[in-house]
Order: sequence, then structure tokens, then C-alpha cells
Amino acid sequence: MAIRLKNDLLKVIIKLAAIILFGLFTFSVVNVVIFYRYILVDSYYKSDEFVDKVAELTNDLERYYGKYTTVNNRNQKSQNEWLESFDRKLKKDMNKVNAKYNIKIASAEKNKDDDLVKSLKEEKEKEISKIKKEYSKNVDQLKKSFRFNSLEEYRQINDKMKEWKILKYYLIDRTSGEAYTNITKDADSVDIDKYIKQNSNYALKLPVKFNDNNYREYYQYKNISKIFEEDNWKGYFIVPKQTDGYNTYNAEYIRYSFSRQRILKQVILGSIFFVVSIVLAIVFSANREEQDSASGNLEKLYMLIPLEIRMFFILVFSLMYLYTTEKYQYMMQYEYLTPAYLIYMVITIIYSFFMLINLKEFYFMFRDISILKLQCRRSVIGMTIQLIKDMVYYKDAAVKTVIRFLSMFFVLVSGFVIYYQVTGIIGILAVFYLLIYFILMPIFTFRRNEYLNKIVKATRNMVQGNMSCKIDEHNSDILLKELAHNINNIGEGYKKSLNEQMKSERMKSELITNVSHDLKTPLTSIINYVDLLKSGRLSDEEKEGYISVIARKSERLKVLIEDLFEAAKMTSGAVKLNIEKIDVTALLKQALAEFDEKIEKSSLIFRTNIPAGNIYLNLDGKKTWRVFENMINNILKYSQPGTRVYIELIELDESVKIIMKNIANYEMDFDVEEISERFKRGDKSRHTEGTGLGLAIAKSILDMENGQLRLSIDGDLFKAVVEFKKSKEKEKEFV
Repeated sequence: MAIRLKNDLLKVIIKLAAIILFGLFTFSVVNVVIFYRYILVDSYYKSDEFVDKVAELTNDLERYYGKYTTVNNRNQKSQNEWLESFDRKLKKDMNKVNAKYNIKIASAEKNKDDDLVKSLKEEKEKEISKIKKEYSKNVDQLKKSFRFNSLEEYRQINDKMKEWKILKYYLIDRTSGEAYTNITKDADSVDIDKYIKQNSNYALKLPVKFNDNNYREYYQYKNISKIFEEDNWKGYFIVPKQTDGYNTYNAEYIRYSFSRQRILKQVILGSIFFVVSIVLAIVFSANREEQDSASGNLEKLYMLIPLEIRMFFILVFSLMYLYTTEKYQYMMQYEYLTPAYLIYMVITIIYSFFMLINLKEFYFMFRDISILKLQCRRSVIGMTIQLIKDMVYYKDAAVKTVIRFLSMFFVLVSGFVIYYQVTGIIGILAVFYLLIYFILMPIFTFRRNEYLNKIVKATRNMVQGNMSCKIDEHNSDILLKELAHNINNIGEGYKKSLNEQMKSERMKSELITNVSHDLKTPLTSIINYVDLLKSGRLSDEEKEGYISVIARKSERLKVLIEDLFEAAKMTSGAVKLNIEKIDVTALLKQALAEFDEKIEKSSLIFRTNIPAGNIYLNLDGKKTWRVFENMINNILKYSQPGTRVYIELIELDESVKIIMKNIANYEMDFDVEEISERFKRGDKSRHTEGTGLGLAIAKSILDMENGQLRLSIDGDLFKAVVEFKKSKEKEKEFV
């Protein structure tokens, strides 16, 4: 019969008790996992801690009794080896000296030069004496060094051996029969069997021999036994019952036994806590319809938190709990029911409750697929996907590009995660993402390729002259849809191109007409005046006038031809620039100074705003001068008399601008884009002299120098802007 809970207080108590008992069960499990060695090993003297102490003492004993038995014989072998090397070096050096001087002495004796023989022998004896002196010095230093080092090492190990007072040892060197011990000063007077029987809490016999009953002990002391066998020792390590001072090993034995009993009790209590908590949970679940809504509402609020954030909380709290466990581990080993111990117990109960809620929700989530779908939609990734879908719905091509880059980025991240064998939830997510990616990506790719094939077929038809071919523009890919739309409207583009070509042909025709006219006018004048001069009916004054006209027309023809050649070079790219560091401010001032006389003769009022400082750019000085010359010429030719002309130089962060403004002396009804074409003149009535090449040449030069020429018209106001880009690398050279 199901137990029906009628009292709300009782329900709260039962639920709280179940949570606390489950937390205590978790606490017991954590303790057992951390201190499982207390269950496996029943005594401190069988533990790894005690084995480490025995190993440390064994190493000290080997150093003390093996290497440092007497001061006189330690390191003698190493010292002798050094002395032998010194002897070999002495012999080698003396042989070199003998060989060096014996030949010279023999030669001097042959020549019967007694003085030279005597001198050479004295030099030889000096060098040999020097070598022997150096040898003696090195030998003395070596002996002092070995004596000092040996004594120092002996003092260190001797002091260390004095510290081993509590753990007793009794060793016998089976080679010499000598006994070593710290039980008494006289090792021969010790009856070791009687001492162990009467005074020891524990005695370890070494070396340990293998048998069926001491498998663990044999492998624990395997390395120590090996040292005993190599030194041909046998003996005992003994923990005495009583010592003069504090007996560390007996205290450790008691602590170990206490900890072992505590862990064994926790195993039993943990099992009881687990069973009781399960029973209480069953009782509570049997009355689910009567549960209070408070806890249910809290769980619902918690479930509203996105899935990834909850998983992040789990990760953070788990890491915090592991860190706390690491900090409290030593305390739990030596203390019991202290405030710190109880605090850690409470932390464990809270953590277990938190994990229990999450495990419960994950269980229901994966059991009911609809809950899982709902949680996925509410997750950060789910909401991000929905947001991306909403953005794509508005046909933003940039968003799709970002999506593709992000998908590839996560593929790379997942690949790295799998390559480095990252485990846990991250590894699972990486594998899951790659599976989804490589399933969906081929589908999208095939659909995209199918649409591309349609576009290719349509363009092939257009190449064959079928401009009426149309492509279906219904596609989810914004870029491909735009491409299809553009191809469908390629006829309009073709017409536009045809118009541009016709315009180009018209301009070529105008070019030929203008060139013919501009060349023919001065040439006709020259021919006519030459014919008049040939007639012979002219006075000297008239002849001089005609010759002056011919000279002026010839100069005009020369300028025209030079402009034609320069324009042709600019167009063909045959001009090479001489790039150098140019002060644009000084160059512009110099250009204005060259036109100073013409400016004075004109009725124009020039207003200039040129900075006083220097502005350096990498340009061709002569070509840039030509740009300024052509533009100032245009101002002088086509400005309304009595008006102002404004010339301004402005330095910006990334560029330098020269702005020129003037009022035209004719109606500017031309296209501003055509005025910089060759032989295009704003003054169609051709009242002024000019080739129409000035702005065209200036624009070509600026294009070659990576500059710009922008023209604009506002009524009668004509504005020209020359802009030079600064190069950061070039600017560094000027600093």
C-alpha cells in the first residue's frame, strides 16, 4: 500500500533528508576513491610511505658504508685517473720541447757554433723547468680539490646518518663479516634476534626473497633488495617500541590504522545512506501528485537557462569541486569532524544536489525527444541558428558568406579536437559536428552545382548569339541569383557597350577632324605667307612682319606636334617616370612664378593658399611640373576677365590635394567626363589657341603617378582637383 503524505512539512523533511543522505553517500564515495589505498593495505608498515623511508635509509647506508668507509681510500680511483692524464700530458709536452730543440742543437753542433749550442740548451732547460713547475702546480691543486670534496661529502653523509635515530638498522657485510648498526656503538655486542623479540614493533628482513605469500612485499622492496645483493649485505630495519624522543613511525602506524578504520566505516555508512536515500526518493515519488509547486517552479526556471550555459555551469562547478577536494585532501586524511571537515561535507552535499538535478533533467530530456528538441531550440546554438535563418530570410549575401566561413572554421576546430584526442563533451561535439557537416555539405554543393550548370548552358547559348536566353532566377543562393539576373540582363549591357563603342568611333572621327584642323590652320598660314614673300613685291617692313608671323605659326605648329607625340606616348605607356623625392609646395610655387608675367598681363586676380612648410612626395618632377603648367594655362585661357582664381594646397593624412577654381569665359555645356579626353575643348567656338590636349596629358601623367584628376562644374565655376596619394613606406624614407 502506497504511503500517502498529508503533511507538507513532512514532505519537505523527507525530500531534504533524501538530498542530504545522497550527498553523504557522495561524500563517502569521494573519500573511498581518494583513500582507497587504506582499504588495499592493512598496515602502515606495508604502505608505500614506509617503503619510501626504507629506500631513503638504504641509499644513505650505501653511501656511508660503501663509498665513505675511510677518508683515505675514497675517490682514489678517480684521483689516480686524473694523475695518469697529467703524466701523459707532461710526457707529451716534454717530447715536443725535446723535438723542437734537438734539431736546432744538432745543427749548431754540426756548424761548431758552441755559443749557439749553449744558448739553445739553456732555453730548452728553461722550457722543461716551466712545464714541470706547471705539472707540480696542477697535481697539488688536484689533490687539494679531492681532499676538500671528499671531506665535505663525508661530513654531509655523516650528518645525515646521525638523523636516523628512530628507524634502527642492523647490517652485515657478508664479504668482510663486518656489522653496521645504529642500535649501539658496538655492533658485535648486539644479539639482533633477542633485540627484535623484546624491543621492536616491526622488523623488516632484507633482502626480501620471493614466495607465494609475499608477492606485494617482494615487488615493493625489489630495488632495495637489489642494492643489498649488489653490496652483499643482509640485515634488518627495525621500528622500536620505545625511543628517547617522538616515535614518528609508531605515530604514523596509529594514524594509518585510524584512517583505515574510518574509510571502512564510510564504506558501510555510504551504502546505508545510498539505500535510505533511494527508499525516501521512492516514497516521495509515489506522492508526486501532491508535491508542492515551489520546487517544480524552481526546476522550470532552471530549465529555461540555455543548455550550453547549464553545461558550462556543470563544468565550472565540477572544476571548483575538484580544486576544493585537492585542497581538503590532506586535511581529510588527518582530521575528523573538524569545522573544515564539516564545511567540505556541506560543499559535497550541495554539489551532489546540483549534479542530481542536472542528471534528472538530462534523463527526461533524452527519454522524451520533444523535450530534447525544445531544449535545443532554446540553446545558444539553436537560437544562433534561428537568428541566422532569419537573417538569410532577408536575402543578405554577406550573412551567407559569414556562415560558410564559420562552418569551415568549426570544421578546422573539430579536426584539431579529434587529432589531439580531446575527450569528454568537447570531443563528442566535435565528432557530431563533423558528421552533420559532411552529410549536409554534399547536398548543398550538388544543388549549387546544378544551378551553376544551368547558368553555364545559358551563357553558352549567348555566346552563340542567342541573347534572348533566360535563366530561372528562383534560387536560395543570393549570389547565384544575382549572377542569373545579371546574365539575363546582359543584352542591356551589350547595348551599353555598343553605345560606348560608337561613342569611341565618334571621338576618333572628331580626333581626326580636330587634328586636321589644328595642323592645317598654322600650316596654311605659313604657306600663304611664304607665297607672298616669294612674290618680291613687298617692302622690307612687310617682309619682316610676314617672317614674324611665319615664325609664330611655326612655333605653334611645333607645340602642337610635340603635344601630339607626348599624348601618343602617354597612351601607349612608352613614357618612363623618374621618381624622386619632390617638394610639392615648392614645385607649385615655382610653376606660378613662371606664369607671373602672364598673370600680371591678364586681368585675373589670383588667390593662393599654399602652406609655408615642405610637403614631400615621390613623384616625377618634370611630369608633375607639366601637370601644373597645363592647368594654369587652361585657367589663363578660359577664365572670365576680371574674376578671381583660387589655388589651394591641402595636406591630409593619406593624400595631398591641389584645388584650382576659376570662372569660365564661355558657357560650359559639355560633359565633364569628356573634357579630359584628347582634343576635347570646352570652348567649342575655338576662340582661343590650344590643342585640347592639356587636361588629357595631365590626367595621363597623374594616372602614371597613382594620382587622380577630378573635374566638376557648377554653373560658370570650373573646379579641378589634383590628388596625390601618400605612400607609408615612402614617407618613412623621408623621416
